[in-house]
Amino acid sequence: MRTLPDSITLGTPEGWSDFPIDPSDFGEFRAHLLKECRGTGDLKRSDERALELFVTNLHRKLQADRVLYIAGIAELVREDETAEPELFSASVAVSTVSRAEIGVDAPLLADVLVKVFGGDSELGDDSIKFDDIEPPSKVTVAGLEAVRLVRLLRSAEPSKQDYRQFCETFLFPVAEGDGVVLLQFATLNLEFAKQFSEVFGQVAQTLKLLYPEDATPLGEHAFNASGI
Repeated sequence: MRTLPDSITLGTPEGWSDFPIDPSDFGEFRAHLLKECRGTGDLKRSDERALELFVTNLHRKLQADRVLYIAGIAELVREDETAEPELFSASVAVSTVSRAEIGVDAPLLADVLVKVFGGDSELGDDSIKFDDIEPPSKVTVAGLEAVRLVRLLRSAEPSKQDYRQFCETFLFPVAEGDGVVLLQFATLNLEFAKQFSEVFGQVAQTLKLLYPEDATPLGEHAFNASGI
């Protein structure tokens, strides 16, 4: 198999934080984040439940995938002093998977990626379902050919039908189709999906894939994202 990227650099918006990618460390981070948000006394039960599922999905991803990077934001915001606080959250995860790992014979090029990753369920995870918001499209991002998926994620469990995320994913074929890099964005704030999509696109344009033989750049950069 040809070599896959082993790290990345990515510019994330100001206010976003890097999340730990070790599953054990992320478990501690998850507990701390939930405790911190609950500690304000302002978190609505519906928002608390959504945040729990949001970070649980990220934790599940760390346990199942070869994740290179995760970052995001989760905080309570008010429009003014009299307004009820609302949960504001978003995340980005970068991971890689090889053709052998998913059992596909054909090179993972655009048309194959749509068939493998563009279904209504996550690869190897039947607990969540997807509905297309836009049809899959071929795009060029950060100078790289990619497939873009814009979808609504929902829980497959009847008791969690109210849980939904806006998701935008960029699939980058690498190693001549022997693997793919997944750049996956998500937010719980469906009312701001259009604005978040603009921000996600800005972040995606900063992606740089690094291979084992590449020199390590001197850090990533943050930027003021427009749209949010």
